[in-house]
Amino acid sequence: MVRRKETTAEQKAQARDRKREQRKREKEAKQNAELPSDVPAMKVKTEEELKEYNTVRQREYRVKKVAALEETMEKQKDSSIIDLTSMTTPEETTEKKSRKRQADTSKTVPKSNKPELKKMTAEELKEYNRLKKSESRARQKLAKVEKTKGT
Repeated sequence: MVRRKETTAEQKAQARDRKREQRKREKEAKQNAELPSDVPAMKVKTEEELKEYNTVRQREYRVKKVAALEETMEKQKDSSIIDLTSMTTPEETTEKKSRKRQADTSKTVPKSNKPELKKMTAEELKEYNRLKKSESRARQKLAKVEKTKGT
C-alpha cells in the first residue's frame, strides 16, 4: 500500500510561491514572444517608414480578408447547386443474391472515390442523402408501376 506524503503548511506555501513565480515567468516569456521577429528592425525606422510599414500590413491584411470572403462566397454558390447525376453511379443489373452477400459484392463506388462528397458540409451531405433516398424510392415506385402494367 502506498502512503501519501504528509506536507506541512509551510511546504504548501513554498510550493504555492514557486508556482506563482513560474506563472509570472511564463507570462513574461509569452509577452516577449508575442512581439514579431521584425520588431528590432522597427525601432530603427523613422516615423514615415513606420507609417508606410503599417499601411502595407493593413493592405495585406485586407487583401487576405477579401480573398477569404470571396472564397467562401464561391463555395456557397457551388454548394447551392448540387448535380446529383454526376455523383451517382449508374445502376447495374445484378442477379438476385442474399442481402448480406449483395452488400459485400456491391458494384457501387465507395464514398472514398467520390471527391465531391468529401467537399460537402454536413448539411449538404444530409440533403444529398435525403435526395438520393427519395430518388431510390421514386425508382422503386416506377418499377412497381411498370411491373403492374406489364402483367
